[in-house]
Amino acid sequence: MNHKEEIRNSPFLVHVSTRIHYYGVEQRKYDLFIEIEIIEKKEKITLSSEGISGGKYGNYIQKYDNQTSGYFYELIQNFGKINIKLFDGKKDAKTDFNNYEEFLDEITSD
Repeated sequence: MNHKEEIRNSPFLVHVSTRIHYYGVEQRKYDLFIEIEIIEKKEKITLSSEGISGGKYGNYIQKYDNQTSGYFYELIQNFGKINIKLFDGKKDAKTDFNNYEEFLDEITSD
């Protein structure tokens, strides 16, 4: 199994892989947010070092665990655009993606 397939359904591994892709192995906990549009629900979820936040106003946070992985997996088919919020990261980095596959291709590239 390649790295892309390993992380596809795991929000925690998606966040960690994104952080490593943009920052290397430096482990800051406050510097990266991944906003994912949910097309059918007309809302967004955000992956951060704290977990997944979501809802219409981003008013709840779920820690990364099996329950959030299931929630994430159920939403994947409705993922729309993805925006990466980088702080102190690569200034020329690509941060806007049209879909989940394009995003996974970027963060799993060498």
